[in-house]
Amino acid sequence: MRTRASLLATLCCSWSLAASAYELEISNVRLEPEGSGWMIVFDIGWQDSWRTVLDPEDHAVESWDAAWVFAKFIVDLQGERIGCEVPEDLDYAADQLDAGVVPEVLADRDELKDGTPEVVTVEPGRKWVIRVASDQDVTEEWSQRQASTRSVLKIVSGGDAATKGLAVEKSAEDGKPCLAIFERSVGSGDWQTARIARDGHRQPTDGVVEGAGDERGAFVYRQAKSCEDGAGLSRDAGCFGPIELQDVGLHWLPDPGVSYQAATIIDLWVMAIEMVHVPEGRFWIGDKLCTDTGADSRCFYDVDTSKKHFEVDGEAGFGICNSSAGGLCWGGRSASRTVPDAFPKGYQAFYMMKYELNQGQFADFLNTQKLQHRTLRFPYGGQDAYRYQTMWDRGASQLRLALRPERANNWVSWSDVAAFLDWAALRPMTELEFEKAARGLEKPVAGEYAWGTANIYPAFLILGAEDGNVVVSGNSHMTSMSEQENFLVGGDEGFGPLTGNAFVPLRDVHAGSFEPPNRVTLSGRGQPLEVNEREDEGRSFYGAFQLTGNLWEYAIHLNTPTGRAFTGCHGDGQLDSSSGLANVEGWPGEDGVGAGFRGGAWFTTPDRGRVADRHFSDAVYPFRSHDTGIRGARTAPGGEPKAEDCQ
Repeated sequence: MRTRASLLATLCCSWSLAASAYELEISNVRLEPEGSGWMIVFDIGWQDSWRTVLDPEDHAVESWDAAWVFAKFIVDLQGERIGCEVPEDLDYAADQLDAGVVPEVLADRDELKDGTPEVVTVEPGRKWVIRVASDQDVTEEWSQRQASTRSVLKIVSGGDAATKGLAVEKSAEDGKPCLAIFERSVGSGDWQTARIARDGHRQPTDGVVEGAGDERGAFVYRQAKSCEDGAGLSRDAGCFGPIELQDVGLHWLPDPGVSYQAATIIDLWVMAIEMVHVPEGRFWIGDKLCTDTGADSRCFYDVDTSKKHFEVDGEAGFGICNSSAGGLCWGGRSASRTVPDAFPKGYQAFYMMKYELNQGQFADFLNTQKLQHRTLRFPYGGQDAYRYQTMWDRGASQLRLALRPERANNWVSWSDVAAFLDWAALRPMTELEFEKAARGLEKPVAGEYAWGTANIYPAFLILGAEDGNVVVSGNSHMTSMSEQENFLVGGDEGFGPLTGNAFVPLRDVHAGSFEPPNRVTLSGRGQPLEVNEREDEGRSFYGAFQLTGNLWEYAIHLNTPTGRAFTGCHGDGQLDSSSGLANVEGWPGEDGVGAGFRGGAWFTTPDRGRVADRHFSDAVYPFRSHDTGIRGARTAPGGEPKAEDCQ
């Protein structure tokens, strides 16, 4: 164990550009002592947020969005320790190491001339966090994404990015204070997942921090009371628009497998993903239109033909195509099977990613991996093809740099999807959850898309330079397979995916006139209106974007024993250390059997984007593709599978 004080250089990142219309930003990250662990304190905000009541027919439910927040860290990195000097301005007694003069002493040093230092006590009198905010370039694109929230001094030497930090410690020779300097490559190291407590968090004003049962992160969202009027929370008294929460605190628990005391450098990276909450409750699946017309869509239907749709009214198992006992069935299925109790059916509350994963988020994921695993996950053949704009920095850092970080991330395989979801402590969604998140509490509408109507307006014109502020004509990115009809005009042009919120008018978020995702549809009038705001913006019932079109999304299906064996275990934040693969109990393997496709993509015809369409629900295609993306889910806290069932 080292006796000198540890240098902890905190890093944080916001997963979208500052110019993005749906920006999520984490800032002002700091550590404070909390019992045997620490409190990770930060500010967080994003543009497209709400908390309201949805009230179709006679079944009102609360609706809100949230941020899934988790943290990664590297511990016990030597880096390169550049001596321990005793400059004249550091001439004070060892017992003054916890004095407030330390920041003042260090503030004028040349090593910190590009930033303002901040010192935080981690262990009183012993350890210091020295955090240096800097806007100095590292590499062009990396600094553009991270300059506003990175909190360590970055040094550029021959084009290679490095992290540099300072610590005050006792000299090994005479026990006097000295200034230690550490430096290492930004791209090095093997990031681990911080244990975030189930409770004991710092609750922000007007916000809620709810820890997950498996201690892998927490959901942060609006407090209901802040959106109520005198009569309580209602559709007319809800909150809609930008949210800013300050002094949010996550209780970071010590991990018994990590020797923090022996650390020379600890880098902490706080991350967040926007989610929508899908509340507990019954819903319907299938579409009578595709069943009656015999379309090649393999839609769900009830064996009892007197019923128009199949109702999911609980998490208990049910029969498949069992004419004597009743149950769920679909086109092309004849043999009787059973859906197990443990298979996530969507009745129980869960969260789903609001947007498809973007290229900046996937690059951040890659940059926390070991170099060999980063190489494994990068689609070298996809660079600059089909609007994929993540490049490989061939310098010493080997970073992956997203030139269009807000654009949906394509060129992924099932193995890539599973690896990201495991690393982010999420899980794949099931196809039943897909239909509930899209359709919500409404009964199916014939031929409907995720926004609740059968109307679709293909995208073709991009307005804006695609630097974050962009609006696209239409309400969905899927057309026919004709190249001319798939080509996007304007912006960067070409064939390929769009940003997650491409169909939201800028005025809605910048002028504060954002409306809730279902304000017109869910007004107590029953069936969705012919034209509504969900349709205009391509939103699902619960506010998720582009469940129809843009990129195919993997969902666990009911067609095979492997799919039905899925129990909803979440990733634990750590991939297999040797292979870099996901290693979660009950998930489909590398061959992808058990995981099919829902929602359609920019390269497919509109009928594949209908909510009920299951044409490729059990397609086995585990390879990277230009029209496949990532969207994950997580069971709401309190309903997670038992830990012993997910080992």
